[in-house]
Amino acid sequence: MNYDNPHRLWYEALQRSDTEKWSQKCKDFLLDARGKPWEDWWEAVGMYFEPLKREQRFTVAEVTSEQEAAGWWEDYGWDEDVRLLYVNLLEPDSRLLEDFAKLIQSYRKNKAGRPRFEAMAPDFPFSRIPKIKVINDMLTVWDLKQAGGKTLYEIGVEAGASPNHVIKAGDTKQEQTDKKKMMTITVARMLQRANDLIKGVEQGSFPTY
Repeated sequence: MNYDNPHRLWYEALQRSDTEKWSQKCKDFLLDARGKPWEDWWEAVGMYFEPLKREQRFTVAEVTSEQEAAGWWEDYGWDEDVRLLYVNLLEPDSRLLEDFAKLIQSYRKNKAGRPRFEAMAPDFPFSRIPKIKVINDMLTVWDLKQAGGKTLYEIGVEAGASPNHVIKAGDTKQEQTDKKKMMTITVARMLQRANDLIKGVEQGSFPTY
């Protein structure tokens, strides 16, 4: 799992939760959208969530493959505040900067007077700034655990939970034992935090772990 949109991670945690344990507020606002694909879910309930703050947003991001472009479109194709652009690097810098400035100005002009959700208190604010990689890793480990068939050490190796504790050729028996123990402890902690995260979204709080 590798999502960089904290709202998408909130959605993913909700998909792993038990609706029977949802707070009344979650049921009132979100239950009708349960099971919808991400884009449809966000279109239906996104207005209830806190908009991304400046420190949670990116400014400019490079896309270098068709797969990356598809991923960005999946995460941000719905967002009026994000644009995917092609840049012709054969053009002079001065021309690129001039055209880019005009483009930004046109976006700002088109958005003039548009109501902003920031002016309203969100029904589901972030409990703190989400740590994107940490949450991705926790949910990845949680998914592997639910799939079954693997030890905690094996889950940690597959998820890349702690590269320093992966057993390598040439390790002594003691080193192997120590690494396996530390990886197991690391994954157990991540699973506990993932469970806490999921319990949090059931009560309308994210991220809580």
